[in-house]
Amino acid sequence: MKKNLFLLVILCFFHTIALAQDRKKEIQARLGWGLGGYRSLTTASYNVLGAQIEESDTSGAAARHLNFDLRYEITRRIAIGLDTKFGSYLYDANEDNTGKSNGYAIFGIRAEFMVVDRPKFRWYLGAGFHTAGLVVEEKNQGAFSVDNKAEYRGGGVKLNTGLIKYFGDSPVGIHFNVGYDAYNLSMESFTVNGDDVDLSNYDGNLELDGVDISLGLIFRIRP
Repeated sequence: MKKNLFLLVILCFFHTIALAQDRKKEIQARLGWGLGGYRSLTTASYNVLGAQIEESDTSGAAARHLNFDLRYEITRRIAIGLDTKFGSYLYDANEDNTGKSNGYAIFGIRAEFMVVDRPKFRWYLGAGFHTAGLVVEEKNQGAFSVDNKAEYRGGGVKLNTGLIKYFGDSPVGIHFNVGYDAYNLSMESFTVNGDDVDLSNYDGNLELDGVDISLGLIFRIRP
């Protein structure tokens, strides 16, 4: 019995390898929609009359985004590519958010390893780096109209895992991804009613890390 079971496991192993070798390498385009939950740390350091003032605040943030990613398979097990993500952080519905808006854009490079590699199903692990830009704007339309805009720039890392399921032999499938996302952003500019504010004595920083998920469609091309 044990011998037969061992032979069955060996046959399944080689059958899986054979299936993987049957398929051609792919170029993939992934279009998705997702949500994220993050811990945030905001720090500020500035000089007032020769005294150095430092402030910090910790909180949480939720975000939504659209993403478009490209992958090229170097081998059937290893893929590399580019990630793009556009979205915004969500405001607390219990607060007055009149005049508030924000938006971010993220561009990154990613490498993936296929843990399970079958013609119609994939499971992969990925890692990569990205650059990010965030714009936060607040408009006060009271007695005095004030428009404050802050721009942040920085980089980060992402560790993720995902599943791909194709519909039969068609070039279309579904894609699910979940991972750890982290950013370290510095304030690059701050304007009031379009006029630049001097930041030579000010250092503002925003750190974010959390979980990001996305679900969408995947399209493959076999050269």
